[in-house]
Amino acid sequence: MHKPLDQQRAFIEAFRTNGGEHKPIFLQAQTSYAASYEAALAGAYDQWRNAALPSSISTELRMPSQFDQLVDLIPREKLPEHIRISADLGQHREWLQQDIELGFERIYIHNVNQEQLPFLHAFGEHVLPTLDRKESSV
Repeated sequence: MHKPLDQQRAFIEAFRTNGGEHKPIFLQAQTSYAASYEAALAGAYDQWRNAALPSSISTELRMPSQFDQLVDLIPREKLPEHIRISADLGQHREWLQQDIELGFERIYIHNVNQEQLPFLHAFGEHVLPTLDRKESSV
């Protein structure tokens, strides 16, 4: 799964204690939602497997062909460490609620696969209205 809550808390605390005390924190939640886990994983792999590349590597590539060669080596099983992949709307709701509770003021949900209409309908009807938003903006 993507970064554990303890890592996220430590990251936010480091930001807050090193100059970000009164600054808002925003999150882009990379998500892949589909009717099945397999479809969500396949969509993420097709469109966004580059998320598994360390930035220290991807920033040093000179040619698009090098990028293509590297991303083809990424195993599908690695993607859930970097992208929230699930067909379970309850799981997506839980992840977003945790983000809100961590203190993110704005959360931008980026559905990384190409199934945008099912994502928009499902999240608009079953996920976003059920969140306890406090003062954040999802």
